[in-house]
Amino acid sequence: MDAWIEKMERQVTTIPPSCLNGFNYAPASAEEWDEWAAWTLACQCGCTHGALLGYPLSELNPDYEAEPLFMSPLNFRCSSCGAKTQIIDTKEHGYNSEIARLEGEQSFDSNYRGSGQPQEALCPQCEGSEFSITVKCLHSHFDLIEDEPDLEPRVQDFFDGFECFGTCSSCGEMTSFAGCELA
Repeated sequence: MDAWIEKMERQVTTIPPSCLNGFNYAPASAEEWDEWAAWTLACQCGCTHGALLGYPLSELNPDYEAEPLFMSPLNFRCSSCGAKTQIIDTKEHGYNSEIARLEGEQSFDSNYRGSGQPQEALCPQCEGSEFSITVKCLHSHFDLIEDEPDLEPRVQDFFDGFECFGTCSSCGEMTSFAGCELA
C-alpha cells in the first residue's frame, strides 16, 4: 500500500473530525481499514450515556416509512450533567461543506435538515431514551486530498458519509439512528 494512503488512514483513525471537538472520544474500531473511522463519544464531564436529539426523517419527508432515522443537527444531552453538545450539523460539517467553505461559497446540504425543537430518539426495542453513542465517518476521497496537499492537515474533516449509532442503556440494543452522504 502507498505510504501516503497509510498516513491518511492513520490520521483519520486517530484524529476525529472537528465536529466532535466538544466531546471526549475514543476510537471505536480496531478492525481492518474499510474507509470508515469510528468514534465513541463521551460528554466533557466523562459520562458516556445520554439522549440523542435530532429531527425525525418521517416528519421532514412524509413519504419516508422505514426504520426511524434522524436528520441533523444531531445533539447529545448528557445524562449526568445535562450538557447539550452538537454531534454534527450537515450544513456545516463534512466534505461538501468543507469544499464550499474553501471556495468561499455558501455551504449547501444535500440532506434533509431539521429546525426548531429537536426530538429524543427512542430505542425501537424498549423505548428507552438513554444511549451510548458511536459515530462513523466515511473517508473514500483520499485521491482528491492527494491532488490538493494543502487539505492534508485536515483530511479528517473531509468525510463523505456519516452514521450515528446508539446502544440503549436499558436493553443493550444497538440502533442506527442517522446516516447520510456528504459528497
